[in-house]
Amino acid sequence: MKGVIVKGSEIKADEMKTMEGNEASRGAFVKGLFIAEEMNASIMEVTLPKGYRFPMHKHDHHSLGYTLKGRAKKIIQGGGEFFVEPGDVYYHPPGEVHTTWALEDYMEVEIKSPPATPWKTNVVRGRSV
Repeated sequence: MKGVIVKGSEIKADEMKTMEGNEASRGAFVKGLFIAEEMNASIMEVTLPKGYRFPMHKHDHHSLGYTLKGRAKKIIQGGGEFFVEPGDVYYHPPGEVHTTWALEDYMEVEIKSPPATPWKTNVVRGRSV
């Protein structure tokens, strides 16, 4: 595969209606940016309004996140509560039950492996470019 540039500003964000099979309240948006098939990973941008809280959930994939904007509380079942702000990184292994609560308008970028695609819009795939 050749190198790829993805213009995130040209990708439409989708409102999340469910989170790992659980109904999610309105207001959370996800923008699928890229699926890197050779790396077995996907990257997406998540935007939450102040006060938004995901239902407790777990994934069958690794999640590595980077906070871009705002502050949030990350709650890990049996593992405590942590506060993140711009520049902070977090990691959830497969099966870890957790939630995010936006204390301010919040934005993060998340890398998932294997790829997770909770968005509906088309996304650039590494092998198809």
